[in-house]
Amino acid sequence: MLARGEITEVNFPGAGKHTALVLSCPEVYHSEKMYLVTMITHSPRRDKFTFEIRKEMYVDGDFYSENQQVRLHFILMVADEDLGMSKGAKLKRPYVDQIVQRIASAALSES
Repeated sequence: MLARGEITEVNFPGAGKHTALVLSCPEVYHSEKMYLVTMITHSPRRDKFTFEIRKEMYVDGDFYSENQQVRLHFILMVADEDLGMSKGAKLKRPYVDQIVQRIASAALSES
């Protein structure tokens, strides 16, 4: 089972295989055997759906690379069997919380 904040790999419909951040809490997995994830890319593109990732946001900064960002509008529910390999990296909890708040404001609110 993956924990909230862990980095894995997921095939996003229409976008292909990408690194993904686990957003859901353990209770979601225990109830549904699924995870809620959002896409991580390495694009220089910046818009309202961008959440830039900095090295200090990782528990261990070894996974960081330049132009890393969460795409706040690429959200997906995935089952265990649809996950790729775990990347062995994890974002710190306060940053995962910030991402969830930004998803709500950028991708789910009318403004």
